[in-house]
Amino acid sequence: MAHSLREEPAEIGPSPLDELLGADVGDGLVIDGRDYPIASVGRAEGADGFATREFTLGEDEDSYLVVEGQLASGDPGRCRAVKSHELSPLEVRCPQGSGRRPLATFVLRLSDDAPAEVVYQWRTYKYFRRVDALYVDPNRRCDRVGWDYECDRRNLAIERWPGGEMAVYEGQVVPLDHIRVMHDYRPYSSSGSQDSHLPAELGVLAGILSMILGGILMFF
Repeated sequence: MAHSLREEPAEIGPSPLDELLGADVGDGLVIDGRDYPIASVGRAEGADGFATREFTLGEDEDSYLVVEGQLASGDPGRCRAVKSHELSPLEVRCPQGSGRRPLATFVLRLSDDAPAEVVYQWRTYKYFRRVDALYVDPNRRCDRVGWDYECDRRNLAIERWPGGEMAVYEGQVVPLDHIRVMHDYRPYSSSGSQDSHLPAELGVLAGILSMILGGILMFF
């Protein structure tokens, strides 16, 4: 009697979302073809399962990638990523009335009544949501209130921290499949190759060879 061969189920590796949520300091992120070292990682948890993973990027730590949504579900369709940079609070205003437009951070520092719109560089962002969350990173653990404003696929986030500290970030939604994790990341040098540090012995040898070559050239 012939026996049919049973196919073993193929091993399924971590999804791109799982891979991204597993990234940490020492790894790198490739976003739309450009790579960034991860400088620090923060996390926030809000109501109804909403959570964030917040990566500070670059050696200058002036760029951020925020992965947000129902992260615990593992469903990319219920999550998104926003690549952003920090703005000066003086750059975002509320288009209220015909007189001087108040700063959005000034309004939200004093009140929970979020403006329906805010303006940055002549672009109008409409109110999207408020997120109350517990934020945790290696340096602090505290409550944070955030207001998200949207314009097309761009996001502007205003955050209120304890003590009245305000922060503003603006950026673009990035498809999750445009992001890749590089574990044990080593930045590339300007020559296009990954940076490497030569042992001290090789440096000494190079110096000796240069001296010998210089001596030989003196006779010609």
